[in-house]
This record gives sequence, structure tokens and C-alpha cells, in this order.
Amino acid sequence: MCWRLLLVLVLLFFPGIGAAGQALVTSGEHDGFSRLAITLDAPRAWTLGRTTDGYELRFEGGAIDFDLSRAFARIPKSRLGDVSADRDGATLRFALTCACHARPFEFRDNIVVVDLRDGPPPAGSVYEAMLEPLKPAPKPNTTMQPTTIGIYDWTRPESPKPQPPAAVSLSSGLDTAILADNLARELGAAASAGVIELAVPAPPPKSEPVVPNEALPNLRILDEPGVQARLGGQLDEAEPRIAETCIPEAELALHEWGGGLSPLEVLATTRSSILDGTDRPDPAAVAAAARSLIHIGFGQEALQLLDAMGQGVPAQDMLKDLAVIIDGGTTQPSVFAGMENCNSPAALWSVLARPSLRKAEKINSGAITRAFSALPLSLRQALAQGLGERLIQQGDLEAARIVESAVGRAVQEPDASLKLLSGQRKLASGAPDEAVVLLQDVADEGGPKSAEALVKLVDLAVRDQASIDALTLEALEVLAHENADQPIYQDLRRAILLAKALLSDFQGAFVDLDAVPEVEAQLWTMLAEQGPDSALLEHATLRSGDPAPKVAAETAIRIAERFIDLGLPGQVPHWVPDGIDLPDEQRLVRAKALLALRDARAALREVAGLQGNEAREIEARAFSQLGDTTQAALAFNDNGDDDAVQQMRRISRDWTSVSQTQGVWGQAAIMAGEGPPLNAAPPDKALALSEALLKDSISARNAVDSLLGEVALPLPSP
Repeated sequence: MCWRLLLVLVLLFFPGIGAAGQALVTSGEHDGFSRLAITLDAPRAWTLGRTTDGYELRFEGGAIDFDLSRAFARIPKSRLGDVSADRDGATLRFALTCACHARPFEFRDNIVVVDLRDGPPPAGSVYEAMLEPLKPAPKPNTTMQPTTIGIYDWTRPESPKPQPPAAVSLSSGLDTAILADNLARELGAAASAGVIELAVPAPPPKSEPVVPNEALPNLRILDEPGVQARLGGQLDEAEPRIAETCIPEAELALHEWGGGLSPLEVLATTRSSILDGTDRPDPAAVAAAARSLIHIGFGQEALQLLDAMGQGVPAQDMLKDLAVIIDGGTTQPSVFAGMENCNSPAALWSVLARPSLRKAEKINSGAITRAFSALPLSLRQALAQGLGERLIQQGDLEAARIVESAVGRAVQEPDASLKLLSGQRKLASGAPDEAVVLLQDVADEGGPKSAEALVKLVDLAVRDQASIDALTLEALEVLAHENADQPIYQDLRRAILLAKALLSDFQGAFVDLDAVPEVEAQLWTMLAEQGPDSALLEHATLRSGDPAPKVAAETAIRIAERFIDLGLPGQVPHWVPDGIDLPDEQRLVRAKALLALRDARAALREVAGLQGNEAREIEARAFSQLGDTTQAALAFNDNGDDDAVQQMRRISRDWTSVSQTQGVWGQAAIMAGEGPPLNAAPPDKALALSEALLKDSISARNAVDSLLGEVALPLPSP
């Protein structure tokens, strides 16, 4: 009741309060500058200037309600420390924390962009002038008359009727805070007199008492808005939990689990060792038998034994995880979860239990390599490639080399899996030629690892934009047919698609895309960088309303540039759509397309506020397209393009400036500006004048011949 009455009174007395303009402030971080975009509900005139701690952006046209909730959503505070707005005005204040300067421009009629760029401002910048301090608006006298005499006492009928209070001046500068305070006082007085009844807000629900936790810190520093602190990797990866305890080394001494028996002896004695005279399995004996099977690399058999007779077996879950891991599998969740940094063999099995590691993830490489080197040779051979690949993913190439050496020094000839690991390590170390030799060697062997080697060779060719032969594609298709029921089948299908693209068969590659949609962005990148014009026109040409494929920004820019080169700038907006906070590279390619479409004014808006030679080049050509040769010449001059400057002067027929240059154009300009007056000579000098005209004619002919010889004619169309 009370809040509704208060709202009605406020709107009744001050209808202009709800009519303030709206503005959304958004941001974006770029190389060398931070950007703020102020989107207004209607165009307004504005002024930007210096203050003691930064800049002020002042708008005309009345008060504005600025929405600053997203001001720091996408930028740090390395350049801009704070953004604030006047409560009742139309001014934004920017407090800087850097040695930088502001460069504003209008992106649209109702969008003002302010770039905070590193370094000193340009000489003579009008935005570096100090602004005059804003004068506070005069506060009108809003003191209302006491209301005690205006309250009607219903218990005394003879009491006088209350008279309406004197009218309050409703000037535009009225302080709403004073109004709210007066209204609250009046409502309180009316409630005290019984005229109105105020609703008492319900008490908040009682919450559970907070139990102090000594383990929790007393202060938590929250993340910056829009920034999430992570250890590394992609945003969609789940963070591995950190284990509170580590499994002791004594419980993971796999090198001691064989009991001195050969693999045949272990298999022969497994069943007899776990049954007593009553044919009931002994849990301790089952555990010992499972450990023996794990020791010799028989993970599947150990898992079957534990599933059949594992009731009551100590550390059963740990033994099952080990049985899966030594057969090349992963266990999620695992008893080894979060133990990657343990100083025991648990770190090794924690890494192997996971399908991959993140870049620069914290692991105990020393404990991992020590535990791996202590394993029996058969287990080292089985686990080396998988462990080495994870270490390469994490970035520890030295640990990967130790793993490779722990197997290589114990065998006479490295097997295919060790060659694959060595090839991947060479590739990560920056030796692709050596990697190709190793991978090709494995592929030529034709063994179980040849499919994996061919897949890696195709990936390497895609990365380096190298070529492959048709025999590689045929081999991949044969291997895919042979391994249709194997885990590597999907990798083979992906490699087949990429191989077709490398062979310029983009039609076949796009047909195969339904089977491997995860490589769509990669295929578009290959088309943009390597595809022939015919393939680009066939697959990348979009009609109005067609959604653009989801590709990397660099790929979209490259496709747009190729369409401009092909004379189809109308395709550019499909791939690089309009936006408030586009990166500079996208704005440049849009500006190029607009120039090609003869929309010079729109091109100038796109490059407004951009720096660099490319932006100046676009500005100059846009001015030239508009016929403003003076501004075009200035822009070309800023870019250091003297030839283009002279061309603008010739187009504008500024022969005085052109005559000061060397070469045939300078000579021609001198002649163009010196035409001898035909009627200025007296009759007795007519012969001399005719002779001078003849000489000028010969000189003009020679100048024209020189110009024609210097300017190359365009080649005829084929």
C-alpha cells in the first residue's frame, strides 16, 4: 500500500522523472586498446574532454539513465580503473590507470565509441582540452508547510477543514532525494494521525545459524566480472579434483607383485592358489592372484577374477582400476582421481586413468617417471605411448623423453608404438622432418599401428598445408574398412575427409561432413586458405537469410577477402556481419567490401577510430570515391604514398603543385599552367609569337608522347 502510494505521488508531482534517456555501456578488449561502446536510445550531441583523473563524456538533451552493469564484463582494469555517471545528469566519467589517451568516434548515429589507446595522444587532439567543471544545478526550495494544521480531526466536527498546501515549484532541477524525504515524512505524519494505514513488511525468514569453519579463509577475493580463473585447458573441461590423501608407495609396488614366477607359472597356479579345501575363495589369495595377473599385463583376466571372486578382497576398487589401465583403458571416476601431484606411484596411475591432460597442468613428473621406470618391461612397453602422449599434452617433453628411453634402452629394436611416441615428441620439439620419417616408417610396416600413423601424417600435412598423394587416401579408406568396429574408425573417417580436402576434392569432403561434424570449422579453414576459387564459389556463396557456418573469425575474414578479390563484395556481410564491438580486422574487411560496393560513407564509418596504414588507405580511397581529392591527398600523405598523393593532385588539376615534381608530369604541368596569351603581343611581334606557339606545340606533343610511354595500357581481357 505505502510503496504504491509513494510511487503514484512521485509520478504525479514529477512526470519527467520516468522520462530519462537510456544508454547501455558495453566493452571489449583489443591489442593495444580497450573499447567502450555507449548505445543510446536516440542520437545526441556529445563532447569529450580531459579531467584531472581521466576523461568526461558529456551528452546534450537531458538526463540519461546509464546501464553500467556490463562496463567491465570484457575488459580488465589495466587501462580503465572506473566508470561512473552523474545521478541526475548526462555525463560519463572515465578514471584512467594507464599512460593512454582517448579516441572517440560515432559508430552509428546513436552509438558513441571511446577507445582508450596506449601511448600519448596525437598532436593537436581536440579531446585533450580540459573541460570546465560542471556547475551543480540550483536546488529549489522544496520545504513543505507543516501538515499538523492540515489534518482533519474527525472526532471534532467543528474543526476547520484542511486547506491545500501551497503549490510547490516543479522546476526541472528539483532534487528527487529531497522529494522522497519529504514524502516519507508526510506519509509518516498521515499514518500517525490515522488517515492512512502503512503495511509493515514481513520479517525475513530465519536462516540457519552459520557454523564457523576454521578451514575456510576469512577473506575471499572474487573474480573480475567476465573472467574465470582456471589452471588451463578449454572452458568446457571439468576440473580434476585434488585428492586429500595419496595411496602409499607400498600398496603400488607392481614390480614386486610377480612373486618371482614366470607368466606361465602365474596362469597355471592362479585358480589353485585361491581355493582352500572347501572350494571357497580366500579374499587375500584372490587379491594376490589379481596382483600377479596385473604384474604380467593380464588386465582383462584380473578384472574377470575380481568380478567373480572379489567379495571381501581388500583394495578391490584399486585393483580393478589398475586392471583396466594396463589394458589401455581409462577409469572415470577413479580411485586415483586427484593424485597427479602425489610423490608416489599414485601420480603415475592417476595420469593414466585420465584420457588426457591439460596444458601446463600441475603434475609430479619426477614421481611419474620414477614409478614408470620401476615397472616390468612388458608393462612399460604397453603403457609407454599412452603415458608419453599425456606428458606431451601437458608440455613436459623431457618427461616424455625419459618414458621413451625407459623402454628404448631395454629393447634391441623399438616397436611401432615407441616409434609413434618418438615421432610425436619430435613434432612437439619442433623437428617435423624427423617426425615424418618415423611416422611414415610405422605406416609402411602395415601393422596394427599403421592406421594411427597415417592419421597423424594427415594431421601434420593439414597443419603445415602440405600435400599428400592419392595412395595415402586409398590406404586410409582400406584401413577404415578393416577397422570399422575399432575405436580408431572415427579417426580414420576424419583423416579421410581431411585428405580429400588436401587433394582439392572439397565436394567429397563436404559430403563426408555429416559423418564427422566435429571437423567442420577445420574444413572451412582449409577451403579459405587452400581451396580453388571454384570450390569457394560452390560452397561458401550464401543467399540472403542463409546462416553462416560457425567458423573461426580468421577464417571468416579470409573467405570475405577472397570474395572481394573475386569481385563479389556483396558476400562479405554474410561472413562478417555488422556489430558494435567488432575486432579491427573484421571492420577493415567490411570497409574494403563497402568501398567495392561504392558506399564510401559507410566505409569511412567502419574505419573511424582505427589506426594503421590499411585504415588510412581505405580512408583515402573513400574520400577519392566521394570526389574529395583534398582529403584523399592528406590521407595518402599520412600513409606515405607519394604516388597516390600526386595522382589526387592531377585529378583535381592542381597543376601548381604537380609542376613542382620531377619527371614528365612535372613538365606537363608547367606547360599546362603557362599557356601564352594569344592576343597579348603587338602586331609587329606576331611572327615571334607564332614561332613561340610552334615551339610550345612541339613541346606539348613531346610531353604527351612521354606520358603515353610512361603510363602502361591495361591488358585486353582474354
